Amino acid sequence: MTRARFRLNLLGPPGLEAAGTPVHLATRKALALLAVVTAQRQGTDRGSLAALLWPEKGEEGARASLRQELSRLSQALGNALQKPQQSLKLDPEMAQIDLWEFWEALECGEDARALELHRGPFLQGLQLRDTAEFESWQDTLQQEIQAQYLAALSRQAEREAAAGNRAGALALHRQAVATDPLAEGHYLVAMELCERLGDQTG
Repeated sequence: MTRARFRLNLLGPPGLEAAGTPVHLATRKALALLAVVTAQRQGTDRGSLAALLWPEKGEEGARASLRQELSRLSQALGNALQKPQQSLKLDPEMAQIDLWEFWEALECGEDARALELHRGPFLQGLQLRDTAEFESWQDTLQQEIQAQYLAALSRQAEREAAAGNRAGALALHRQAVATDPLAEGHYLVAMELCERLGDQTG
């Protein structure tokens, strides 16, 4: 198996690394492009990708901008960015991606590992101009991932409580509240745990 040459982080502030060193990408749309390709692991249609990231340019202009961006990305990523027919995808043997690892950890029931991988919201801080459809796509996936993260926090907190580690469970519920201030269930359980730990002020 080929050893991964790159690491793409999309949970929290996004960035690309090669051997632990940040790889400079010329535009924010390059990161956005990689995020869309990553989220659709089986491949992303070039036409829909161009329309998503360059809606103001029309079909021909959007495709031209996509080709230009792909040319720059190919110089940085080489064969890690695959271009079968009219689609795009990342080679899983050449690129480690925190989002993939997060999903795989959840699928395997490894909630603690998933929580370690979640450094923050999906594409935290990444904003593009004049791309309403991309913003909608980003917001939808961000909410889905946050829901998965909160569910993992709940399950892990239940495990900690069942093992008698009330302090650990409380820390996880507080983490959930920090992520979603409207998470009423986590507030209530955190209050109950504080009471059992004798922390009335908490």
